[in-house]
Amino acid sequence: IFNEPKVINLDQAFTLFNNGARFIDARDEFDYDEGHIPNSVNIPFNTFEENKNKLNSINKDETIVTYCNGSDCDLSVLLGNKLAEMGYKKVFVFFGGWWDWVEVNYPTNSN
Repeated sequence: IFNEPKVINLDQAFTLFNNGARFIDARDEFDYDEGHIPNSVNIPFNTFEENKNKLNSINKDETIVTYCNGSDCDLSVLLGNKLAEMGYKKVFVFFGGWWDWVEVNYPTNSN
């Protein structure tokens, strides 16, 4: 039995961001390079096996927030479930995702 990830909204995601939570972008590399939440780690769900080594630097007790493109994208949910199954204890899914974040002009990075 694992702790199912909790779905959070934009306000909750921003609070976690300001408190230093680790954001994980579940979108593919192209979307990530176009723009992402600052300090987020790109672990595309569709190529999880090739990217899971990026999890080595993330403690299982750390607060993690997964996100993708928003309500028409379920990659953040799939990735959140996967991380919870792997033993990550504090996983949140920011369902509004990238587009909700951009819409309110929260900080963003692009490569």
